[in-house]
Amino acid sequence: MRGLGNLIIGLLFIIGGMGGGLVLRGTSSGGALAVLGLVLCVVGGVQLANASGQRQQ
Repeated sequence: MRGLGNLIIGLLFIIGGMGGGLVLRGTSSGGALAVLGLVLCVVGGVQLANASGQRQQ
């Protein structure tokens, strides 16, 4: 469930950062927030993949 949360938050960060509605605190940069969102999506995907692999064993 933790991986799914990271994916959702990551997607919100990407959409908000690219749309200009949200910025990363301390940098005032929407692009930096979008990059952070991408990192969260990757981490969430890896967590989901690992959880899926453990269930199959």
